[in-house]
Amino acid sequence: MGLLIMEDKITLLEEYKAMYEFLSDLYYLEGQPGNLGSYLGELRFEDGKPADPAAWTDWLDVVNRILKDGQE
Repeated sequence: MGLLIMEDKITLLEEYKAMYEFLSDLYYLEGQPGNLGSYLGELRFEDGKPADPAAWTDWLDVVNRILKDGQE
């Protein structure tokens, strides 16, 4: 599979899903380490959105921090 480089903007929910999939891939590549499995359980999706509202809030805090750092 070739490298796909995206220049299009994606939504915060799509970014969150991408982060979840990335961590999920790591989970299986690293032999299913317990701590990462616990985190994935907290980050999972239900009804098309993050199951844990606190995890979503934490995600938004990180996004805002990254955006702020990029403006300085």
